[in-house]
Amino acid sequence: MSEQSTICKEGIVKAVHNGEAEVEIIVSSACAGCHAKSICIPSDHRQETIMAVVPEDVKVSVGERVNLNLRGRAGGKAVVLAYLLPFCVLMLAFLASYLLFHNELVSVLVCVAFLALYFVILKTQSHKINQGFTFYISKINPMDLQTPQNHPSMKIIGITGTLGAGKGTIVDYLVQHYGFKHYSVRGYLTEEAKRRGLEINRDTFVEVANDLRAKHSPSFITDELYKQAEADGANAIIESIRTPGEVESLRKNKHFLLFAVDADPKIRYERIVGRNSETDHVTFETFLENERREMSSTDPNHQNVGRCMELADRVFQNDGDFDDLYRQIEYALSE
Repeated sequence: MSEQSTICKEGIVKAVHNGEAEVEIIVSSACAGCHAKSICIPSDHRQETIMAVVPEDVKVSVGERVNLNLRGRAGGKAVVLAYLLPFCVLMLAFLASYLLFHNELVSVLVCVAFLALYFVILKTQSHKINQGFTFYISKINPMDLQTPQNHPSMKIIGITGTLGAGKGTIVDYLVQHYGFKHYSVRGYLTEEAKRRGLEINRDTFVEVANDLRAKHSPSFITDELYKQAEADGANAIIESIRTPGEVESLRKNKHFLLFAVDADPKIRYERIVGRNSETDHVTFETFLENERREMSSTDPNHQNVGRCMELADRVFQNDGDFDDLYRQIEYALSE
């Protein structure tokens, strides 16, 4: 782009056709610094689809995170419409009404009425106004993915949730789109089980995990993974958190967030059967029994996923498709 442009918002490409792309953005308070907020964003915390031009030298694919840009002149026009004109309307309405009525309260009410009328007109004419604004796509610097704009310092996110609810899907999304590094409790337990010469299955994982927690502390495994993440210095995601003691220990880090995910049991069972893991070859009844054992316990060293979910900062309901879950993740990260 030859003219200077202003990055308005990051978004996810939903479709690409004929040199244009549909980009979905999550609207939040993070948009406050954008010159075009009042034009392209009608309200906070909503999903909006923006049509953007894809420059010839830019190649994008569906699902990729990109920057939405406004060219300099369009940005200036947005400033005039969103800030300068409302200010002029406000001042003129106040001066005129005060000269006419000589009453400050009446003048304030008139100002509010004229300002509301201005934005109503702006809203009704938005389809015409928007024709003067052209958004352009630019690639996100890979280095920016290592430290997302909303999280300038190191971020540790823990994942908890019911069996087959979508913990791995959340992990994949954060790794691929935000550059988080993945630390797996399951991977840690697999290595420990192999070291002990034990069979690799869910019962073995529970047995080994409970043994390590009893010998050391309820948060021993996630503490070890956290040490690895801290040493690496990158944003990290720890999968999965299963005891309240792990949550309490990880919360000592001020940047920690706990995400939980759940879904209908029948949907979750179909998912675990479909992924064909060696630990998931079970009947529906066994699936429910395994979950019951992991959902609650009076022993702080044993798994208590139910309590962990109660302690979560965000709980996602994953009964729908990938896009629905991705929107929930984006909403949580935007706050």
